[in-house]
Amino acid sequence: MRFFLRILFWFMVVVVLATAIDVAMHRARFHQGALGAAQTFYLDFRNRLVSIWSPSTIDAVIETTAEPIPQQAPSKAGATRYLYKDSDGQLQFADSLDEVPPPFRQEAQPMYP
Repeated sequence: MRFFLRILFWFMVVVVLATAIDVAMHRARFHQGALGAAQTFYLDFRNRLVSIWSPSTIDAVIETTAEPIPQQAPSKAGATRYLYKDSDGQLQFADSLDEVPPPFRQEAQPMYP
């Protein structure tokens, strides 16, 4: 019986210390040095650990992590859109050939629905 009480006592000591460290890492603000790095790591690690156990659906994950898609005005039915590469090498879309900048009109490719 004494052995069991000793184990229970030390278990409670460890739980209380862990809780105190957790609260301290949340409330204290360490901005520089090793304590700041340790706090940043601990908070990130704890948030990731808690998120593993939190029940969530794929829809909830998508809603919280996905950036909103900008809404575009619907193009005219049957209108041809154009694809071209700008001066930075990025692909750009245009709803008509008139919207393609003049230097890139020669290389603009039509997109068919």
